[in-house]
Amino acid sequence: DIARGLALLTASVNLVSNGVIYLANATYDISGSNIDLSKNKVINGASLIGSGKYSTQIKSSIIQTTPIIQLGNASTVSDLSIIGYASGSLYQFPVGTWNIAFSQSIIRNIYINAGSDGIYVGGANSSSLSAYNVTTDTLYDCVRFAPNGSSLNLYDCVFNSSYSLANPFLGKNH
Repeated sequence: DIARGLALLTASVNLVSNGVIYLANATYDISGSNIDLSKNKVINGASLIGSGKYSTQIKSSIIQTTPIIQLGNASTVSDLSIIGYASGSLYQFPVGTWNIAFSQSIIRNIYINAGSDGIYVGGANSSSLSAYNVTTDTLYDCVRFAPNGSSLNLYDCVFNSSYSLANPFLGKNH
C-alpha cells in the first residue's frame, strides 16, 4: 500500500496541465501527504482517475488545512475512494480546498470516508464544483462549502453523518 502510495505521490508531483493519473484496483497509502491537482494554482485540468468507486482507495492521515486531494481549475477526480485515517481526535478533510480557489472541477463516482468532514471548500471565493454519484460517511460535516460567490452542484449523492455524543469533535473548535 505504501509503495503504491509513494509512486502515486511521485506521479502527482510531476503532473502538468491536462495531465491524467490512472490508478489500478489497489490501495494507495500516501501516509501524511496529499495530492495537489492545482500544484498551487500553477496547472489546470489535471485528473485523477481510479478503476472503481470502491476498488481503488487512496488513504491518508494528513490533518488540518490541507485536503487529501486538493482540487484545481478544471480538475477531475473519479472512480475511487478517499479514506482519511487520522487519529480520532484530529481534524481532516478528504477532498476540496483551503484558500485556493478553483473553477469547473468535477468529482464523480467517489466514496469518501473520514472521521471529520467529507467535501470541504473553505476560504476559496469564486470556486465551482460539480459532484456526481458521491457517497460520504463522516463523523462531522459531509459537505462544507463556504466561500463567497461560489457554486456547488450535487447530483445523485448520498451523505451519511454519524455525528453523536461519541463524536471526537463534539465541543471542539476546529
